[in-house]
Amino acid sequence: MEKVKTTKQELPITLGRDCTGVVVDIGSNVVRLEIGDEVWLTTAFWAPGTMAEYIVVPENKVSFKPKTIGFEGAASLPYCGSIVLSVLKKMDVTEKNAKTKCIFVHGGCSATGCILVQILVGWGAKITTSCYSRAIPVAKALGAQDVIGLSQLQFRDLQQTEENYSLLKQELHCREKFDAIVTTTDCELDQRELLQFCKSNGKVVSTLPEQLRSDSAMFLMRSIYSFCFRIHGYIQKLFTGTLSTFGEENMCRHALDQLRDLVESGKVQTVVDRVFQPYDIEQAFNHIQSVDSIGSTVITFR
Repeated sequence: MEKVKTTKQELPITLGRDCTGVVVDIGSNVVRLEIGDEVWLTTAFWAPGTMAEYIVVPENKVSFKPKTIGFEGAASLPYCGSIVLSVLKKMDVTEKNAKTKCIFVHGGCSATGCILVQILVGWGAKITTSCYSRAIPVAKALGAQDVIGLSQLQFRDLQQTEENYSLLKQELHCREKFDAIVTTTDCELDQRELLQFCKSNGKVVSTLPEQLRSDSAMFLMRSIYSFCFRIHGYIQKLFTGTLSTFGEENMCRHALDQLRDLVESGKVQTVVDRVFQPYDIEQAFNHIQSVDSIGSTVITFR
C-alpha cells in the first residue's frame, strides 16, 4: 500500500500522479465518500505515488468518477485534465469568450493536448495544432481546424530537431497571430520566439512542470531551499488550507468535479492509446517516450 506524500527518501520511488478505482476504506473524518464509491484523484507533480494497487490519499484530492466512462478511460484524465483547467485560467479563456479566440496548441495529441483541444473546440475557439504525422488523423478527429505535421523519426536527434524548428517557424509565419500559444510537449521554439507569433496582448503558457530551482543546486543549497519551501508551505496551508505553490491548488476535487462535468456533457472524450499491466512497465514507459504515443498510456492493476 502506498501513501501519497512527499518524503526525504529519493529512491525507490513510486510513480504516478493520478488514478481511478474503488474506495475500500475511509478515515474517521471522511464525510463525502463511502466504501464502494467509484472515484478518481490527482496529486501535484512533485508528490507522486498513485501507481500502486492500493493507495492512501487525502479526501480533498478525491472526486467521483464520471459515470459515462470506464476505469481505464477515467485514469487518463485527472492529472492532465486538472493541468488543462489551470492553463485555461492562465490564458483567461472561458466558455463565454472562447469563440473570439485563435489558439495554437503545440503537441495537440499529447495527453494534455487531446483534452485541451477538445475543450477549446467545444467552446468554439479556432484551433491550430501541431503533432507528428501519425497523429494527424487523431488531431482532426478531436476537432482541430488546422494541423501542422512535424517530422517523425523513431529516435529524436539533432537533425530532426532542426528540421522541425525550421518547419514550425515557417508554418507559423504563414498564419495569423494567435491570442495564445500553449506548449504541451517540448517545443523546438523557445518562449521568446513563440511570442513573435502572438498578438500584442497574447500569452505563451506551458502545461509542462516548471523546473525547480533546487534541481540544479548543490547539496547545501538544495537543503536550504527544501527547508524554506517546507516552511512556506506550512504557513500557506495554515492560513489558506491549501498549497498554491507549483499549482497544487489546481489538483483538488473541485477541478475534478469540473472535469467530470465536461466528460458527462460530451465535451471531453478519453484518448487512451495503450493499456499495460504492471509486469509490462518497462514496455509502457518506452512507449510513452516514443513518437508512436498518442494521448494517454494507462497501467491497470486488475
